[in-house]
Amino acid sequence: MLVSPDGSRWTLPGGRAEPGETAHDALVREVAEEACATVTRARLLGYARGTSVAGPELGLVLVRAMWLAEVVVEPWSPRFEMTHRELVPAAEAFGRVEVEAGQEHIYRRHFLEAGLPVD
Repeated sequence: MLVSPDGSRWTLPGGRAEPGETAHDALVREVAEEACATVTRARLLGYARGTSVAGPELGLVLVRAMWLAEVVVEPWSPRFEMTHRELVPAAEAFGRVEVEAGQEHIYRRHFLEAGLPVD
């Protein structure tokens, strides 16, 4: 399941944890908010750590938790920044996700850890 703010740039649902949330809590909330889906099971694949090198968050260290999640897709009713949702075959997902420059190897590794094709 991919989401998009504009119908042309597709990504995986995600976002930052709110105060007091665990990484799993953030996963459940973000999937509900961005993709109108309910997480029924999830497996943590790993973490990616990066430091912002420009802009208003210069120097900020971000740690991203990467998950493989099973979901129940709910009726599409976008209320937040993602205005489009698309269900795609697993074999096509990696090729459809827009990845920031320099992050390709991280996403490739996480897709492989999830047992999903990357070519």
